Amino acid sequence: MGRLIAAKRPELALRAFSSFLKDWPQATLAFVGAGSLRGKLEAAVTKTGLARNVHFLGIQTDIADILRNAHLLWQFSDGEGMPVVCLEAMAASIPIVASAVAGNCEVIEDGVTGWLFPGSNPVAAARISGELLHAPALYDQMARAARARAVGRFSLDLTIDGHMRAASAACA
Repeated sequence: MGRLIAAKRPELALRAFSSFLKDWPQATLAFVGAGSLRGKLEAAVTKTGLARNVHFLGIQTDIADILRNAHLLWQFSDGEGMPVVCLEAMAASIPIVASAVAGNCEVIEDGVTGWLFPGSNPVAAARISGELLHAPALYDQMARAARARAVGRFSLDLTIDGHMRAASAACA
């Protein structure tokens, strides 16, 4: 997760996680990033007794290291331009459970590289996540597909080539 701001809907992640913990009591949720909602979120975590399972990591520079320890990426945004964190997770072979909003829908192939859910439904995100983790063969297939899509459609080289072709066509 990125910035802890209203548009990123981190409070929905907490609600989803509360539901998810019923079946996965050893799970942890890590918030990576900073923002104006951090204090409010930390207070909610303390109030609901989730402090043992929820961690606020702040701004991090080695996202690859964090992703090596992740099993899923949750993304609850109200909207995205280009969800870079989703691409980073996909490149690290991590399936994504994300809100079905513009940007996410372009990057995530629903049911193939991750799952899309109605953005206002954290219980659906928790349910989908549990189903995915209960199906190791599906999880592995989705992880491989996520990496293949990130590398095959969104790599830096492909992006640069696409921009160069567009610029050349515009100048012709």
